[in-house]
Amino acid sequence: MEPSSLSILMIEYYIIPSIFALSLKIILLFKAQKPNVNNFVLTFFFAILGANSIELYSFLFPGINSFSLILLTLYYIFVITALNSFLVFTLQSANLWNSYTIPLVLPTYLLPICVLLLPGVGISGVESINYSLTRIPGPAYFIVQFGLVVPLVSSLLITTTCAILGKNADLRAKMLALLLSVLPMFLSILSVVVLMQLGMGINATIFFSLAVCLSLWIIMYTDNSQRLFYFMCHVPNTREQKVLREICNYLQDPSLGLKPAKELLEAEMAGRALELSGNNLVQAAKILGVSRHTVRRKCQNKSTEETPLSP
Repeated sequence: MEPSSLSILMIEYYIIPSIFALSLKIILLFKAQKPNVNNFVLTFFFAILGANSIELYSFLFPGINSFSLILLTLYYIFVITALNSFLVFTLQSANLWNSYTIPLVLPTYLLPICVLLLPGVGISGVESINYSLTRIPGPAYFIVQFGLVVPLVSSLLITTTCAILGKNADLRAKMLALLLSVLPMFLSILSVVVLMQLGMGINATIFFSLAVCLSLWIIMYTDNSQRLFYFMCHVPNTREQKVLREICNYLQDPSLGLKPAKELLEAEMAGRALELSGNNLVQAAKILGVSRHTVRRKCQNKSTEETPLSP
């Protein structure tokens, strides 16, 4: 293939997607400039932006020079920082970030970073794969892989467990949204690690960068309870989607009757008030502006009846 044709192909399939991914992250970052944004989410943002910038530079200037190894090392540091920031955010969201989990998380971050900073240990060199650069593994490169995979796997396990066994509906919904946000990153990293182990000279940046855009959007969109509810309404087989479908059925077909539609809406609102009040009838009644006996009656056909209600 002629050099000009190769350049056009490289621009079409690598540089343009990289610019697109970087632009999306910048837009999301501006939308994230709110006082209540979690610090670890912001760290995740900036680390991903740094990795994406290095990725774009490597596509624009794929030749090996004196700075290539430094840039590739920085790329790995940014990605590992991003993944561990996401892990901490997941632990915080699950109310598990405490004095017991901190000592478990620190090694997954500090050990790979130290290995990367030691010359020839984590990465022994850089090689060109025509359109970009990739690493030559050092003797301890497996520790770098450890730093990439463990935070993702840990986040995946935490979100899956809490999405199924969370103590309340809000926690389960929030962790399911986080689970859906971590899956694109997990699948992209896992696929690239497997391909690298098979000896393929592949550059992970473009795959991970595009996957992260979806992850960032989910995190930012579901940052409040209202948008989280809207999001869950579009996730198959969730409680929110089932309720929405039932309400839409009554709206679409008025012949189903006004009374059952009213009973459904009142029961769902009463159940939601109970969730917000920690299953306390008095507090739920205050939220709804009715008596606690009314709340109990409205919830009699809901699953919350199986749980003892606090007077």
